Amino acid sequence: MVIDVLFLNTVLIFMLLISLYTDIVERKIYNWTTIPAAVLGVILNFLADGAPGLKTSLMGLLTGLAVFLLPFLLGGMGAGDVKLMGAIGALKGPFFVFQVALYSAVAGGIIALAVLVYQRELGAALKRIRTAFILLFSGSFCCRGLQNQLEVTDAGRSSFPYALAIASGILTAFAVGGGPWLP
Repeated sequence: MVIDVLFLNTVLIFMLLISLYTDIVERKIYNWTTIPAAVLGVILNFLADGAPGLKTSLMGLLTGLAVFLLPFLLGGMGAGDVKLMGAIGALKGPFFVFQVALYSAVAGGIIALAVLVYQRELGAALKRIRTAFILLFSGSFCCRGLQNQLEVTDAGRSSFPYALAIASGILTAFAVGGGPWLP
């Protein structure tokens, strides 16, 4: 059991380090990193615990994919981030990946705020958020004048490699006991 957990965690950290590097340097998380890790997670969990391990791994995979699907569909993150979360879930299960998603969202918010402050775009971003809330709560998303204020050009769009937030989420989940290094 100890070897299983250590091996799964080693695969997780190895995949995370590669993904973190490629996301920072190339702004891309490759399938050759995430898909083998997800498959290995499913196989190892099945070998370690049989059908319950397989179920846990598949539920983790689906949970990891599901939690970032909406942000991906809205253009807030790339497909590699979604697949990375799926692989994390396949390796560690649904509870761990859900914790990672929550901690990653907090870390992502902090990093995004820092990027906006650094790029001196915080004021413009806050105005867009205010306009979005006005449109959302007034039920007037059909007002073209206000909708135009929400459109952002590529030059004004701040982004960062989200693998940074995911790495922070994983480290936080381990630190608070979301997934022991040892059983």
